[in-house]
Amino acid sequence: MKRGFTLIELLVVIAIIAILAAILFPVFAQARNQAKKTQAQSNFNQIGKAMEMYKSDNGQKYPMGLYVYGPLNHLNNRVWGQLVQPYTKNWDVFADPVDSNQGITNFQTDHSTGSKCPAATLQLCQQFWQATVSNVGINMDYIMPVITDENGNDLPVGIKDTRNQAPSKCILAVDSVWDRDSTSGQPKGGGSFLVDPPAEKFNGNSTFPYAEVGQFSYGGGWFPSKPKAWNVYGGVWPWHLGGGQAVVIFTDTHVKTLTIPQLVDGCTVSDGFGGAITDRDRYLWDLQ
Repeated sequence: MKRGFTLIELLVVIAIIAILAAILFPVFAQARNQAKKTQAQSNFNQIGKAMEMYKSDNGQKYPMGLYVYGPLNHLNNRVWGQLVQPYTKNWDVFADPVDSNQGITNFQTDHSTGSKCPAATLQLCQQFWQATVSNVGINMDYIMPVITDENGNDLPVGIKDTRNQAPSKCILAVDSVWDRDSTSGQPKGGGSFLVDPPAEKFNGNSTFPYAEVGQFSYGGGWFPSKPKAWNVYGGVWPWHLGGGQAVVIFTDTHVKTLTIPQLVDGCTVSDGFGGAITDRDRYLWDLQ
């Protein structure tokens, strides 16, 4: 005579399934996160190769980080991603797959005002903002500085390879964030195409390549006193391992993930470049 499961047997089976789910779900989540980190590292690797191809065609100079002429949707405006993208043939590599905000960004609008891009400049406007909210944040102050000329005008400059004395330890770009909610601190808006280093001075002297003529810094440095600000880490953002690691590419094009403490190795950090470089051999941001 056939009989069904007893209530006790069903409860035992349900308990076993619940235990297995509790064990396996974190494993699946970890595998998914690892896959996204691997994809982000691959994206950064492709950016590095594209940057090398760009330099080989342009006198071994990095592209200008930011060139804005008048209104933000002007035809002559460019950011570095627009100059490098023809070598990647792909816009997806500029986004970190962990950043869910990238998928909802509307590139048909001016990202700064929310107004629709004019039809005459729509394509360039789209490219400009897609490159601007890239999660690949360039180490602007050392690699693509904007200097002030003798007439007080901002002049973007791409550093030449010969000025870089330590390509294997100098950061080219790092995971970044565009903005954060002021209440929750949650990231929003995508990434930032430029980031600032955590410190500038060594033994009281600036290490920026054009400090003698004056340089414009993108976010004014790091701001540890503002834990929910977008520039608490100068625009850098640790997207991976639950906010524990950021993908980093160095100027010799090798890629790795680093924690925030590792990114500030060799320096002290205070608001607005108030800290100092204490060990230049360990500091990862400058050109030597």
